[in-house]
Amino acid sequence: MQHKYFYETILVQPDHIAQIAKYNVLQAQLDDGYNALLEAIDAASKKLNAKAEAQKATELKSKAWQKLILAMRKYHNVMKAVLEEDPQMKEKLGIVTPIEV
Repeated sequence: MQHKYFYETILVQPDHIAQIAKYNVLQAQLDDGYNALLEAIDAASKKLNAKAEAQKATELKSKAWQKLILAMRKYHNVMKAVLEEDPQMKEKLGIVTPIEV
């Protein structure tokens, strides 16, 4: 913010530009520097927004994964009960049942 204030203060006052020109700093160089600064500020803002979006997406993915795990657990429990008399069908669904002796 200090750099932005510097450029905004210098660029609006012609006498300041004349003073700094004594040090071989031209108006075009000041304009280029100010534009580069604004681009850097914009890029930093976009980076923070992208990071926030990525964190939100990760959170949503985790919640969806937990819901899927819960649904699959319920499905397996129902299928175990429904196919209690048919262990071969359980095995086709990936539910391994121990053999009773």
